[in-house]
Amino acid sequence: MRFDPRILISGPYIRCPNCREEEFGVIMISGHSYTRRCRNCWHAKTYGLPPIRKKVIYLDQLVISNITKALDPESKGHQNTIKNPFWLEAYRKLDHLSKLQLLICPDSHFHHDESLLSGDPPYDSLRELYEHLSNGCTFYNYNTILREQIDFCFWAYLRDNPDCKLNFDADHVVHGNLHEWYDRLRISVNSSPYEGEADATRKLRDQQYQELVRAFEQWKSDKAPYAQSFAEEAAAWGRATIEIFARYLQHYAQLPTKYVAEIVRTGTYTPKLEDILRPPAAELIFGLLSILESIGIRDEEALAKIGEYFRSPHLLNVPYIRLSSMLYASLARKAGAGQMKLPSKGTFTDVNAIASLLPYCDAIFVDAEMAGHLGDNPLRKEAAKYSVRVFSLRNQNEFFEFLDVIEREAKQFHLEMVKQIYGENWGEPYMSLITDSQRRARKGG
Repeated sequence: MRFDPRILISGPYIRCPNCREEEFGVIMISGHSYTRRCRNCWHAKTYGLPPIRKKVIYLDQLVISNITKALDPESKGHQNTIKNPFWLEAYRKLDHLSKLQLLICPDSHFHHDESLLSGDPPYDSLRELYEHLSNGCTFYNYNTILREQIDFCFWAYLRDNPDCKLNFDADHVVHGNLHEWYDRLRISVNSSPYEGEADATRKLRDQQYQELVRAFEQWKSDKAPYAQSFAEEAAAWGRATIEIFARYLQHYAQLPTKYVAEIVRTGTYTPKLEDILRPPAAELIFGLLSILESIGIRDEEALAKIGEYFRSPHLLNVPYIRLSSMLYASLARKAGAGQMKLPSKGTFTDVNAIASLLPYCDAIFVDAEMAGHLGDNPLRKEAAKYSVRVFSLRNQNEFFEFLDVIEREAKQFHLEMVKQIYGENWGEPYMSLITDSQRRARKGG
């Protein structure tokens, strides 16, 4: 079996400065430069690329699911989904602008978890789509984003400077390089979910949903004013975090006794995952304890200081806590006003995704219910602080106009550079993405 390395060199081809043949093609595009190599004489040269700044758009799972169904003729929901031409047109525009290096749609662990629980389309097809549009860029887990925000705001609180501003550049909360020219080839690790992952994810979602249903019924009877609900949600978050931390310390203290008892009974002991990994709330508080230790505050005094902070209004300077509290307060307001329909099972995920990711995006596309909450004051004014555009099916034409403006405002030099290194037809949408992926999977590729 012979391999011809010339197949790695692709057009557009120009005249080689060494041998003068029209064989000088592109072999690699790497962030801020690209390399041409001649298929005739192997002469190579690297050229710099101009800096770029892409629009960052977060797509709710609703968008990922419906676009995948629209692209996949084998999906059970295909025929019903393509009745709405929005989904295929949205994909065409998003993929086109992504190829023009004008926007990027980072994926997230929310996409992973929601895709795990999908029966139609299947997980592999959903992942193919969101990884295609994200080009390897993934938002940090929301607990990580929350910890970074809290650490920053806690330092500001300790320095008596609560108005200190966070940096909301998405580069700070994304794995991967958002604002780079990407290569034609995307390498993806085809890792399947671990055994039992879908069941564990579903169990956690069901538990969270039951808690939300109980809260919704309470909201209906309380009919509390919005401001009161907002303050109560933030306070409840602080109490819950401290309670989880206390339970973790108690559990950790009991582990040696648990180990010995199990070894005496069976002769061995296999630690469980919860014995090894700290819960996110414990990680968060240990981080705050480290901050306090660095300035000489330890032990009971440090715990008291954290409790004081969690009970103070300064906690609402943390964007995630502020936005999630406002979203739950909005849900409570609608429940108190007589809304009978229960929130969906995806509500908890939607709140976490919006509260953690909205400040870092130029635009988000969410379902109509969440868009409704974000369109009502005071949430509307809050979202406006981050200069983020909120879209849903209710304003789909505005979404298309937003995308069209991105291309209209692109500099001609940039568009010419895209043609120069990727080719004239590079911007054409990849409409067979899902079917090609399925074909490769059937061949074991």
